[in-house]
Amino acid sequence: RKHTRAVIASSIIGNLLEWYDFLVYAYQAAVIAKLFFPPDNPSSGLLETYGIFAAGFITRPLGALIFGWVGDKYSRKTALMASIYLMSVPTFLMGCLPTYKQAGMAAPWLLVLTRIAQGFAVGGEFTATMVFLVEHAKPGRAGLQGSWAFFSVMIGVLAGSGI
Repeated sequence: RKHTRAVIASSIIGNLLEWYDFLVYAYQAAVIAKLFFPPDNPSSGLLETYGIFAAGFITRPLGALIFGWVGDKYSRKTALMASIYLMSVPTFLMGCLPTYKQAGMAAPWLLVLTRIAQGFAVGGEFTATMVFLVEHAKPGRAGLQGSWAFFSVMIGVLAGSGI
């Protein structure tokens, strides 16, 4: 029972933090646009910021496929840990990126790369979390235990919306 709780808790925390990060980006898009795009056309900068947000979603299926393969070939835990580590690197780097005033057009391109890496990682992490939870469930509890993955997404979304 203690092992089951640890599996659920670790899965919830990782998933929650990744979705929290994605929502904070969406809600802070106006600030991000001001920092990473030329100031002469704020509307265009905001649209480009949301385009970069979309790029993170576009790479998710690829992340799910690649990390699904890693989970099958090595282990679910390996896939899950690798996706969490992969998510943490671009998240950290986003905080270190130069602004448009500092680096010109390199700034938005670096932002695109970090968002693509994050999207790829989230695709793998969410898929690995669901499978990991279900595979560690007791007989007759797979549905309930697997539902914690979606629960953690919604908690991350709610937490990100509260910023």
